[in-house]
Amino acid sequence: MRAYASLAFSFLLTTSALYADTETPVSTPRLLDTSGAPSTPIAINNFGHVAGWHVAEDGDHYHAFVWMPRSGMVDIGTLGGDSSLAADINDLDQVIGWATTADGTMHAFLWTRAHGMRDLGPYGTFSPHAINNLGIIAGSLSGQAALRMPDGTFVPLGTLGGSASVALDVNDRGEVVGSSTFSDAPFSGIHPFYWSHETGMIDLHEPGTSGGAASRINNRSEVVGYLAPDLSFQSYVFTWTKDGGTINIGGYPGGFITGTDYGNVFGVNGIGQVVATSTFPGDEITRQLLWSGGAGPFVVAEDGIPDYSHMGINDVGEIAGATREPLSPATAAVWMTILTREQQVDSMRALVEDLVLRHALRQQDARVLIQRADRDASFERKVAALVRSGRLAGRDAFLLVRAIELHAR
Repeated sequence: MRAYASLAFSFLLTTSALYADTETPVSTPRLLDTSGAPSTPIAINNFGHVAGWHVAEDGDHYHAFVWMPRSGMVDIGTLGGDSSLAADINDLDQVIGWATTADGTMHAFLWTRAHGMRDLGPYGTFSPHAINNLGIIAGSLSGQAALRMPDGTFVPLGTLGGSASVALDVNDRGEVVGSSTFSDAPFSGIHPFYWSHETGMIDLHEPGTSGGAASRINNRSEVVGYLAPDLSFQSYVFTWTKDGGTINIGGYPGGFITGTDYGNVFGVNGIGQVVATSTFPGDEITRQLLWSGGAGPFVVAEDGIPDYSHMGINDVGEIAGATREPLSPATAAVWMTILTREQQVDSMRALVEDLVLRHALRQQDARVLIQRADRDASFERKVAALVRSGRLAGRDAFLLVRAIELHAR
């Protein structure tokens, strides 16, 4: 499977701009029906299901929601209080986030369609940020990076030498990225990190930068984040792999890419597409950005409200973000990126690899599908045969066929 791992990021290393002098390679946005309330998505899974938050009926609080094509927007409620925020959604439609209880305190939650919202304890004790397809949650436990396992136990990840750290993402291999202090000295800053069971915590700090964070990691072990150069108010997006090291892929000229509400790096999918936001100081125009096929950043949308500046991208190439018309509230939307044939084939390979990692497909069956990834009809026939033989669940077959249909549009 690793034979394909370098393919996606090779797009980012090329100096030729595949889409140079062209419009942003995305479709017209499909607005999500969120009952007319201002809304913003935070993540999109490979089924196209979106998690985010919207303004509640009282007009004063946010509620987390899940949007699915058949059911539309579902307000997933709170833990007895008046507010909730979603942080991530995986391919099992498990959602994590934060919600208030009846006494007004903020708690972490895990939501599923079968069991609703489950209280994971006070937010200050455990703070969740991402959930992988095995149900492992990345976050911080009492101020330091940790993983919450499906059985409720925790795996502490430590720090880079300081007293604080946070895990921001975990992939289906159990690899983790985030940020950590490396010293408790004043103004020492934070450094991005990569962690695995084999390596422990690796500092991704680059000379000449004052700090940053590793924000996301895909299932091909490719990391994205931001770094801030010394004495500069502008930061840039970087990619990192074990073999290739750190690559500066830039940012929007004059804008901020930071770990605050004024911009962030929100995703990298299985084919190396990256999404982030950037805000210009003073004008409050927040640009939602895409890097794709070795080119970028492209402006996907300008939502104009930093608090709504969140994005997500899945392995199919769908982007969840917020869009707005002048003098109108932000509305959750989904764009489909326009992929080359090579990217479409690699997307199918990435989806097959994902199924193997979450133990939904055997290696030998995955090899056959990967060999047929460039032949849609042959691929679909093999998927149907696997379903008939009981070696692939119907839901996962739908995921693969849906991707082929979206790529063909």
